[in-house]
Amino acid sequence: MGDRRVPGSLTMPVSRIIAIKSHDFGVIALSAVRYALGRRMYIVNETCRILRENKEALAENDKRMIVRDIERELALAAPGLLGDRTDHEDWVAIVKELTA
Repeated sequence: MGDRRVPGSLTMPVSRIIAIKSHDFGVIALSAVRYALGRRMYIVNETCRILRENKEALAENDKRMIVRDIERELALAAPGLLGDRTDHEDWVAIVKELTA
């Protein structure tokens, strides 16, 4: 595959699919959520996007832990705000999707 790049991008390598055990994916997903909680940067949106696109790969227990951690931070955050407004909206939306 070499060093091919996404057209129009200077830094993003072409995506490729990798094999990962579902348990390992759950650990990585939970770690990503815990890292992204409270941050005000692109990582919140990216984490929520990855969860959304791969929610079928998450075990029910992983979903419960992710939702629990997000809900805890939402409750502790300033009234109605975890991160920036768009971050807060991303967190609320992913909780709804993981509990649907």
